[in-house]
Amino acid sequence: MIISLGGSFDESSSEPIVEYLVTVLDEKQNETFQQNFNNLEKAVDFVNDRYGLWSFEELKANDGDGCGSCEAH
Repeated sequence: MIISLGGSFDESSSEPIVEYLVTVLDEKQNETFQQNFNNLEKAVDFVNDRYGLWSFEELKANDGDGCGSCEAH
């Protein structure tokens, strides 16, 4: 399962819309299911409710910039 970033276009306001796509893959990496959400926390809540508990944490470092500043590294 993956959560990826996507987008669409709101024709009424001519604005882009950021979407978070929850995609379930089978053993051969073929897509079996996908659902779109308008914010990341809703996507994570959906995954937690359906498949278990993942925590949602902000991993941006407060200082520095670039790849080396990410706390995930």
